[in-house]
Amino acid sequence: MYYTVVSVPASASVVLRKFLWAGLTAFGAARWTTLESAFVRDGLIEEQDFFRDYAISSTLPGPTFVNLAVLCGMRLGGVRIALAALVLLLAPGLVAVILALAYLSPSEPRVFVPLPDVEK
Repeated sequence: MYYTVVSVPASASVVLRKFLWAGLTAFGAARWTTLESAFVRDGLIEEQDFFRDYAISSTLPGPTFVNLAVLCGMRLGGVRIALAALVLLLAPGLVAVILALAYLSPSEPRVFVPLPDVEK
């Protein structure tokens, strides 16, 4: 696999901020266009390389959006940025689910209305 040199050098904080923004805005509706607008339109990744990564991420097991984010992170900064991208992409959704579970305690009857087969 050939990697092209990033046309516009970006600091790690700029790249990680873009991944966090993608995680915040794509919760529930993760689309490749979110990453495309963050990285290709700003000139951080060449369009041909982005769509090559998109094709590769579509063939890998797991969510395509997460796979694509990791591949973009690898392209932009190596393994460290890829791992940070994964965390920043998944953290907002994980926090939202944890807060929802904390708010809806199992003792409330409205939690069990949609789930009648669940034992209290």
